[in-house]
Order: sequence, then C-alpha cells, then structure tokens
Amino acid sequence: MKKLTTAERGDFVVLSISGSLIGGPDATVMHKALTKNIRNGKHKFILELSDCKWMNSIGFGILITSLTTVKRNKGELVFCGLTEEIKSLFTITNLINILAIYDDVEAAMSSFSKDEVS
Repeated sequence: MKKLTTAERGDFVVLSISGSLIGGPDATVMHKALTKNIRNGKHKFILELSDCKWMNSIGFGILITSLTTVKRNKGELVFCGLTEEIKSLFTITNLINILAIYDDVEAAMSSFSKDEVS
C-alpha cells in the first residue's frame, strides 16, 4: 500500500488506504494501526478504500485478519468507498455478501447502533 492514513472522528477510527494492498509490509502497517487504536480504547473502525486501486489475495487476507483482530477485541470493522475494481473483486470472492460495506464514511458511521461499545 502506498499509504495508510488514520483519523479519529468522534468514537470512530477511519483507516484510509491509498495505492494497492498486496502484502509485504502492508500487513504489519495495518496490524500496528489497529492494535494501537484498540489499546487506546477504540472499538469502531471504518476502512475507507476509495483510493485503493488494486488488491490481491494477500490483500484480502489482510482485510480478513484485520476484521478478526477487531472482532476478537469486541470491536466492529466496516468497509466503505469501494472503487469499481475493488467492488468487482469483492463480488467475485463473495465478500460483498459477507462484509458490511457502505458507500462512504458517513453512511458507515451511521451503520453503528447507539448501544454498541464506545
């Protein structure tokens, strides 16, 4: 990945990926960002992919590992801003029917219910 940007928006942590998610150091960067925020008491994560241009099978593995890490720590991770290329990959792999996916960050934020862990 070219860059991972992390921004807090109230109770939410928005992780924005730019470039390609293809493995290597990408897994370490993502894991460190998530675990740091989990240690700091954050439980609501949004992975924003509008600038993610490509993802291979290792990239998908990073997403699933990230989801598992967050859920294991009683948090929630949703996805938003899929480009047409990424959306087609999510469709082919059937992840489009398994993961919580929203059009944009605002819609993703609205998806969290008020009675969830904050």
